[in-house]
Order: sequence, then structure tokens, then C-alpha cells
Amino acid sequence: MATAPEPPKKTPNTTHTAPAQPSAACAVTSECKRLGLCSSRGGACVAGSSSDCLGAVDCRDAGRCTAQAGRCVVAGDGDCAGSYGCRAFGSCRARGGVCQAVGDADCAAASACSEHQLCRAEGGSCVR
Repeated sequence: MATAPEPPKKTPNTTHTAPAQPSAACAVTSECKRLGLCSSRGGACVAGSSSDCLGAVDCRDAGRCTAQAGRCVVAGDGDCAGSYGCRAFGSCRARGGVCQAVGDADCAAASACSEHQLCRAEGGSCVR
């Protein structure tokens, strides 16, 4: 009687990336302050965690507040909601990795509406 072939043996994954570590050298760079690249991995400055991103200008202005794959990105509406872009320009919703104005309500709440009559959402921006 024939026996069923043995399933292939699983081999451990040895190609994983080492976690990023806090870095004093990266923390003093302009890339840390602007982009959240405040940790070190393999000799390069990267966004090691979302806490690196949260203090960056890009988080404050454009909603790039979540660390993914070593950089700060817009991961959801929550990243956009607290940004300058949301308050000023209605860019309060995450779409395609950027913050955009999706509905007229986004624009109506923005200073661009009250100051410049840009109160209608179209193509991701507030327009007249």
C-alpha cells in the first residue's frame, strides 16, 4: 500500500527586519523634526514607531502620523483630523495615502471656507 507524500518541512523565516531603536544621532536631525525619522535601523534613520511621527511637522501639517515600513504615513481619518490641513483646508479624510476634502462638510468647517469662500469639496480639495 502506498503512503501519502510527506508535506514540505517548514523552515524558520530568517529574513525578518530588526526592530528600529531610539537614536540620539537621528533625534537631532532635521529629518526627525520634519519627517519623524528619529530611530535607527541598519544605520539609517527611520520612523521606528508612531511616537516618532507624532512630534514631526509632517504629522502636524499633513497628517502623516502613523509609522509604517520605516516612514510616517497617513493611515486613516484620525491622522488627518488633527492636522493643520484639516483645520485650514478641509483635508480631513484619508484617501490614497493623503488627507483630502471629501465632502462639503469638511470644507465648511475649514478656515478656507470662512476666509476665502472655498466651501465645496471637489477632487479632494475645497473650491468655490
